[in-house]
Amino acid sequence: MSEASKGSNRARWRARLHVVRGGVLSGFVALGLCSFSLFARAALAQPEAEIQQAFGDGHHEEALRGYQELERKVGPSADLYYDQGVVHFELRDWPEAILCFERSLALHPLQDDAEQRLDIAREQLSRELLRSSAGRKLTRGESSDQVYWRFFHAVGPHWPAWGLLLSWNLLFGILLWRRRVQHGGVRDGAAVLAVVMFVVVLLSGSYLIGHSVTVDFRPAIVMAEDALYYESPSVLAKTSKPDDLYRGALVAVIEEREEWLQVQLADGSRGWLYGAVVADVRVDRWPAARTRPAEAVPTL
Repeated sequence: MSEASKGSNRARWRARLHVVRGGVLSGFVALGLCSFSLFARAALAQPEAEIQQAFGDGHHEEALRGYQELERKVGPSADLYYDQGVVHFELRDWPEAILCFERSLALHPLQDDAEQRLDIAREQLSRELLRSSAGRKLTRGESSDQVYWRFFHAVGPHWPAWGLLLSWNLLFGILLWRRRVQHGGVRDGAAVLAVVMFVVVLLSGSYLIGHSVTVDFRPAIVMAEDALYYESPSVLAKTSKPDDLYRGALVAVIEEREEWLQVQLADGSRGWLYGAVVADVRVDRWPAARTRPAEAVPTL
């Protein structure tokens, strides 16, 4: 065997050895990541089980503190917000329950139980408000902007984007394949498939457009008991207390100017709120929409 042939064999074996080493290293990395994930889950399972035990024993305040501490450790999640909402629901703290269920649905929209509890909490809060003030008029239901935002954010934008890309490529592939097929029945079937792919393209594109249009929508919950409604962003402006402005009310933040927030109420009216009187619904996925830090309302 010539020296050139021996060198070529050694090079091939060296390349194979590098591939094997890379595979073994990748396997160890994957094993380490899986072990870390399992360890993290096991570490969180014990305190969560203790919290659920406290809730089952009727110690709702203790369970609530446990869930809040767990949120500070692991960060926001739909399950943690739902669990906190259930505790507030049992405590009949309807505004806090509404906020938690709204945040849970913002992170994971397809939750029937959270939607049902949210509707019940809103109804109970409305009854309490109407009992305390007989002449009060409350706007029921959600605004159209809120409904559109829920619909176009039910799934992430990557799903309709993948659907648009795949259906678009399949559409042209089917049309090109149909031109080469001579059999009439097959051509008709290809035409039907092309129509279906065209409909999927339209639906996916429309969903992406709706998502982009509603991406700046910022829902929030009023958490201050006696929030004042200003006509302009000034402490000297005229104030009022509309019927739809109460602790637990859902509003849409239109504009933010330092400590001032322009909001739209359920009846469509717009005004300004001062300080941290609202808590944002959108968290985690939208870092700019965090709950604002507490600020003191100025007195004249």
